[in-house]
Amino acid sequence: MLKTFFSITTLLSFILGAYAWKILHSSHNYNRASGLNKHQIRRSQVLVEIEGSNVTTQDVDFEYTLMTDVLNQENDMTSIPDFGLQIDQELSTLKVNILNSIVERKMLYHVVKQDVNFDINNSNRYVKCLSEWMKLIESNKEIFLDADDRTRLKSRLCENSILKQYVEEVVYSKIKIDDKSLLEYFKNHKGEFTLPALVEISQIVLAEEKQAKRVRAKVRRSNFSRMAKTHSITPEAVNGGNLKPFPMGYGMPRFFEVAFTMKPGQISSILKSTYGFHIILLKRKTKSRVLSFKDASKLILKKLLLKKKEKAYNKWVDIALHSTKVSTPKVNW
Repeated sequence: MLKTFFSITTLLSFILGAYAWKILHSSHNYNRASGLNKHQIRRSQVLVEIEGSNVTTQDVDFEYTLMTDVLNQENDMTSIPDFGLQIDQELSTLKVNILNSIVERKMLYHVVKQDVNFDINNSNRYVKCLSEWMKLIESNKEIFLDADDRTRLKSRLCENSILKQYVEEVVYSKIKIDDKSLLEYFKNHKGEFTLPALVEISQIVLAEEKQAKRVRAKVRRSNFSRMAKTHSITPEAVNGGNLKPFPMGYGMPRFFEVAFTMKPGQISSILKSTYGFHIILLKRKTKSRVLSFKDASKLILKKLLLKKKEKAYNKWVDIALHSTKVSTPKVNW
């Protein structure tokens, strides 16, 4: 994290630790499974003030439950199991990270609002995030019962959406990659654009060696596809036993390497593996080659743009966070 953020991290960690201790030793029972609005049984405490905007314990609780419950359901991910009060103790680090994420988002959003050249009030900018917001509300009615929770969700989605738009339109707008830079990278990194030798094969796989010997005696290049469809036990049999081209050692069974010593049109002897008994036809072979600058330029452009975007983004965040006033009020337990 950047210097400004580092300056508050230790204090924030202490606040969250003290906060977790308070909850763990409270007489109230906390049930995560009962919905987001249940976090209001906890006393609301302002953790951070950002240019007049507050980040509270309720904000952290909301995003914590959102991440561990709702978003896991939406993304078909494995939810964190409910361990009751133990979950707060075990995942206190997660809550500190959530707090850091909220604070950074609020700080950056404040900076974007101050940019008079960015039309943040344009209603078109909010179409996507509001649509996503309504979809989440509709599919999780029993969870988003509290009006404040719905407002928090809308803020989270739309602030992130606006930040993405700003980064693309403003932060990245001046990034340029000229042909000279592309050519220089190509000359200095030719190893990245060397394509390995490839082979393309078809195979017939039999479960028993006797059957494999009978098929091998009859198979020819001209009837290989038909024989594969008739006798092979593997899924690609429906396509005549055809496999996609592959290089040496690229996650393929070792016995396939024999194909690199064969000539196009040649049929192998019977090869035994844990899968069965294989008969291989080498269809074609391509030599290793280096991509031309023309073919490689798109890949280079993508790589250089990614590096410049990362650098520009980090620079913007550094300036933005240093220009935003942040304070951590005294905690009153």
